[in-house]
Amino acid sequence: EKVLHDDTCVDRLLKALCIRPAAMFEAPEYYQSIRSTAVPILKTYPSASIWVPACGTGEDVYALAVVLDEEGLANRCTIYATDMSESVWSDARERVMQPDSLSQNAFNYRQAGGKAMLSDYYTLDGGRAVLKPPATQIVFAEHNLATDSGFQEFQMIVCRHAFSVYNAWLQERILDVFYHSLSRFGLLGLGPLQMPVN
Repeated sequence: EKVLHDDTCVDRLLKALCIRPAAMFEAPEYYQSIRSTAVPILKTYPSASIWVPACGTGEDVYALAVVLDEEGLANRCTIYATDMSESVWSDARERVMQPDSLSQNAFNYRQAGGKAMLSDYYTLDGGRAVLKPPATQIVFAEHNLATDSGFQEFQMIVCRHAFSVYNAWLQERILDVFYHSLSRFGLLGLGPLQMPVN
């Protein structure tokens, strides 16, 4: 009853259902791979569009933005960060990191091949860590992987956490959306795959 008639209840439910990594640069080897494999390919484009569907609270979005900045691609790339509802990605747009994740974020950043200090990318504000506006343009929008189709062509799609939680039928549907959204020779980055629930 509350979900049907109370907008704030719906927002809270959607936030609770969103998939979020534990920290920025989670699985540092993934970002090392982006630096060594994806960045050289992205550098061949005069400009590149990158899609991060199911972006949740934005940890992957901002980690990717830091990598693009350090690799000299910030002014040539646009990241499209989407999720099923504005109530989900509105936290990501605020660029706030959880204070209890700062040390893990910094450790992951170093392991991921960071070229500076992660503290260079945020300021402390009243007990909160707020990421500085990235040099890479980030566009936030509403998009539901389970029901919506693609909306433009991308040179790279990064979907590390959401894909494995869908059942086999939805995974096939989502891969079709990704296939039709990628440019020729585009890059698709998925996280560890688990056996889908049928």
